[in-house]
Amino acid sequence: MGIRIDKISVKDLGPIKKFNASFGTFNLIYSKNERGKTFLTEFLIRSLFRNKSRWSLRSGGKGKVTLTGLDKTPVDFTIASPKKLEDYWEKSDRGLPPSMAKLLIVKGGEAGIEDNGGVSKFLIKEVLSGINILDKIDSDNNIRATVKSAAITSGEIEISNKGEGKKYHDARNELEKIDDLFEEIESGFSQGILKTYHMKEKNLLDELKELERAKNHLAYLISEKIKKLNSELSGIPYNEITGIEKELTLYKRLQNNIRELEKDLKDSSLKSKDYKWLESALSYYREFLSKATDRQPGRIFPALCGLLSATGIASLIAAIFLHGGISSPIMLLLLGIAAFSFLGLAIILILYFKKTGSFMKQAAQNDELKRIGSEFEKRTGKKLTDISLLESTMNEQGKH
Repeated sequence: MGIRIDKISVKDLGPIKKFNASFGTFNLIYSKNERGKTFLTEFLIRSLFRNKSRWSLRSGGKGKVTLTGLDKTPVDFTIASPKKLEDYWEKSDRGLPPSMAKLLIVKGGEAGIEDNGGVSKFLIKEVLSGINILDKIDSDNNIRATVKSAAITSGEIEISNKGEGKKYHDARNELEKIDDLFEEIESGFSQGILKTYHMKEKNLLDELKELERAKNHLAYLISEKIKKLNSELSGIPYNEITGIEKELTLYKRLQNNIRELEKDLKDSSLKSKDYKWLESALSYYREFLSKATDRQPGRIFPALCGLLSATGIASLIAAIFLHGGISSPIMLLLLGIAAFSFLGLAIILILYFKKTGSFMKQAAQNDELKRIGSEFEKRTGKKLTDISLLESTMNEQGKH
C-alpha cells in the first residue's frame, strides 16, 4: 500500500486561520499569492521530518497531519511528535534513504538542481542511482568528437556524416520517408473523402431533378382537373347555380337554428329535469292536505265506554238480584237501561276504532310527506316548508 497524506488539520498558521481537508490519491491546493500555501508546506515539513536544517522554516501554527500506508492504521504527526517519517523509513525494508525527504517536499519553488537550496546533484545521485551516472555525464571523455563538433543553426542540428552523425542523418532520412508516407496517405484519404462527397452531391442533384419533374407533372394534372371542373361549371345554367347557392345558404341557416334549438333544449332539459316529479309530489301533497282532518281519538271515548259499561253491568246485576222483589215495570226499566248501555258501548267502540284507523293512516301519510320533503331538498337545494313553495318551483320549471 502506498504512503499518502490522508488528512490535514491546522489553525492559526500565518494568514490561515483554520484549514481542514481530506485527500485522495492526487490533490491540488491553490490560491492567490500571500494566502498561506508556503506556510502550509512548512507546517508539513515541521510535522513530518526530524531533520529540518535543509530548510529555512518559520514557526507558529497548531494541528496535525494524518498519513496512511506507514502502518496498519493511519498515523498522526504533529510538530511536537517525537516520532517522525524518517523513523519509519529506517525501520522499514523499502530501502528509502533519509535524504528522500528533500525530494518529497519542494518549498517556495526551490526545484532547481543546485548546491545552495533546491535539489543538489549529490542528492539526486544518492537517491536515483547506485552508480554515479551524473559523474559519467560530467566527464568530457564520454562525449565523442563528432558530437562535440556539432552545432545548432536556425533550429537545425549540423553534424558530420560519420559515426554518431551518420546515425543521426540516417534516422533523419528515415523520419522524412515516414513523413512523406503520412502525407501521401493523408492526401489519398482526403481525395477519397472529397470523391465520396462529389458522388453524394451528384446523387442529391439527380434526386432533386426527379422531384422537380414529379412536381411539374403533379401541377399539370391539377391544372387539367381545374380546367375540367371549370368546363363542367360553365355548362351548368346560371339560374340553377343561383338556386343551389340559395338552398345552400338556407341549409346553413337551418343548421345553425337546429344547433341553437338543440342547445336550448339541452338547457331546458337541465332546468326542468325535476318537473314530472314535482307535479306528482304536488298532487300527492294536495290530496293529503284535503284529507288531513282526522285527529287522534281523545279521552272522552274511554270515559264514555267505562261509564256505559258500568251502567249496563249495574242495571243487569240489579235486575238479576231484585227479580222477585220489584215490580215488572221497574224490571223492564232496568233491563232497558242495561240494553241501552251495551248498545251505546258498541257504537262508541266502533267509532273509536274507525277514528283510530284513520289517524294511523294519516300518520303513515305524514312519513310519506317527510320523504317528499327530503327528496325536494335533495333535488332543488331548498327546504320544503309548505305547498306554495312546491307549487312555485314546479311552475318555474314548467316554463322551460
